[in-house]
Amino acid sequence: MISSDIYLAEAGIPPRPRGFDWFIRRPPNDDLDDETFRGLVWTATTARLPGDGLRPSTMTGPANEAMASLYRD
Repeated sequence: MISSDIYLAEAGIPPRPRGFDWFIRRPPNDDLDDETFRGLVWTATTARLPGDGLRPSTMTGPANEAMASLYRD
C-alpha cells in the first residue's frame, strides 16, 4: 500500500483507483495559482481541526468543508 492509501484508509476513504491520475480542477479564478489554491485549502482545513493533531481521520470533514467553500458562488 502506498503512503497516500494509508492516509485514505485511516480517514475511512477507499484507496485510490489504480491506473488513474488524480487531478483537482481549481475554481474559476484567474488570481488562484496552484500554490495559492493548496495554501487556501490547507489553511482552511487546519483551522477547523480539533486540538489532537493532524490525523487523516480528523481532517476528512474539515478538508471537505474547505474545498466546498472554494467552489461556492
